[in-house]
Amino acid sequence: TTRETIESLETGDREYSIGISYQNYTKESEEIILDQLNVALGDKASDSLILAHALILDANSFFQVVMGVIFTLIGVILVVVGLFIIRSIIYNNILTESKKIATLKSTGFSSNNIISIYLMEYGVIGFISIIIGFFGSYALGDVVLGDLTELSNLFGTSNGIDLLQTILLVILIFVVIEFTVYLVAKGVTKVKPAVALSRGEQVNETKQVVPLTKYRKIPVSLVLAIKDMAYNKRMIITLTLFIIAFAFTIVSLSSASYSLTSQKDDLSLWSGYDVDARIVSETPLDLESHQDIISKLEASEYVEGTVTTFIDMNSQIYDDEQNKYLTSISELFVAENKEAIHFNVIDGRVPENSNEVMLAHNMLIALEKELGDYVTVLSLGEEKELLIVGEYQSFTNQGMSFRVFFDTLPDEFINNSIIQINFVPDVNEVILRDEIATLFRFKSITLTFEEPNASMVSMIDILSVVTTGVIGIFAVICLVVLLNLNLTNVNKERFNYGIYKSIGMDNQSIVNIYLFKNTLINIVGVVIGGIIGILCLPIIMNAMTGSLGINQFPSRINFFSIVITICIVFGVTFINSLVIKHNISSITPKELLIE
Repeated sequence: TTRETIESLETGDREYSIGISYQNYTKESEEIILDQLNVALGDKASDSLILAHALILDANSFFQVVMGVIFTLIGVILVVVGLFIIRSIIYNNILTESKKIATLKSTGFSSNNIISIYLMEYGVIGFISIIIGFFGSYALGDVVLGDLTELSNLFGTSNGIDLLQTILLVILIFVVIEFTVYLVAKGVTKVKPAVALSRGEQVNETKQVVPLTKYRKIPVSLVLAIKDMAYNKRMIITLTLFIIAFAFTIVSLSSASYSLTSQKDDLSLWSGYDVDARIVSETPLDLESHQDIISKLEASEYVEGTVTTFIDMNSQIYDDEQNKYLTSISELFVAENKEAIHFNVIDGRVPENSNEVMLAHNMLIALEKELGDYVTVLSLGEEKELLIVGEYQSFTNQGMSFRVFFDTLPDEFINNSIIQINFVPDVNEVILRDEIATLFRFKSITLTFEEPNASMVSMIDILSVVTTGVIGIFAVICLVVLLNLNLTNVNKERFNYGIYKSIGMDNQSIVNIYLFKNTLINIVGVVIGGIIGILCLPIIMNAMTGSLGINQFPSRINFFSIVITICIVFGVTFINSLVIKHNISSITPKELLIE
């Protein structure tokens, strides 16, 4: 546009906006342009509202940060669980292929040669799986995550693939898989060719004698289950750690989703103060008509309190460390009764006059200030040095904002301010609308109830769906991992199970050993994992929302997730018992004696 066009619009009767299109956008180049604009505008800078692109992205970063944290957490957990599965499969292979390993050693293969075979075999499988998974996720991404893609487009954030990061991630996962394979494959060094070829002995096979006469009143299967736990410590520790990790994941992730869902309508949390609705006037207001509206509202029996709010998007605050002003958002309030609005206070108090200020927690940390210090702010075109008396949390600009309280607002800012109301509790919305219509019968004033941010609500709803899907995925993973671990244990205990059968135990009695053992492990794992998940939930939530400005999130435990965890682990245990019963039934004392 031209300067002549702008001057022709400066009649004072209407507002107008100018859009700036960047050729090569960076946050740094935008800051330079904004500094130049402030200089060019001079005294008129306070009359101009500048919405920087970086500021808009920061204000809408809830989607980016929360979803990024959730999916990163899920990805890390899935990788760890995948390593559990790989470890179990390889360990099981070494047990079942001890004769093959012994034969290779007898023909001149060293332990390192055999380890290299495992590295090559699982390296090829891992590489092919990673490639298939990459292209599969790329192809199904728009289908499975269509809603998330649409939301990211609305926020102006990229939902594409960073090729360099993807390549580095693929390499890292491949290296981790190979390292895991190497650590487990080192077990081949324990295979002794002479013993394995002559007797078919498995690696670390246990043969223990338990005097059952001491435990006549206890079921034999329970005694043998405790014996297994005592003599198979490595397997038991692995199984217990997996159950702990599984319980922690389900409890923490479900509770995080439940906490966000339960607070999505809590406007006092996200905005930092409690209001129910706002008054909208169709005609411009001057100071006198503004005060008249406030007086009528305060006189109503349904109104607990009112506050006039003005958001100064052009405010700045001075950073002593960097020796420069930082672009910020200031929230300016005028309220007769501040207690009725329930302003959020983490520490300190609400300012009592215009010479005091409250800083959001992230701003306080960024400036390295404490309560009782002074800070220089630039708001409404005026520079002031204010005393910091309070600390609060707010979703506004990721907690990089400050609050100042005035007795009145300058007349030129009245039209851009908002009159907000906090009603008395438990009053029907229809009654409140009728009350406002009665108070302002001959004026064009309407009541608009405050609603949560629609994009944030959509994101939280999607998060609930994602959480449900993750629980389903982990249920399947739990089934696979526990089945592999238990089949490994069956192979390892074949000799002992044959002895049990030779003294008269039937298949079900031996399966009961597994059921007793896994029941004890499940109880210990779920209790420990659940407690860790509950204790870590506030830390997880505060870390997740802290960068958004909510540093003390009111976390809530989803106790139903504990029930789900218990049902999954015990359901999987029962299903696995049916599978391993077939393997146990195939074990006969005669075959073991021949071996």
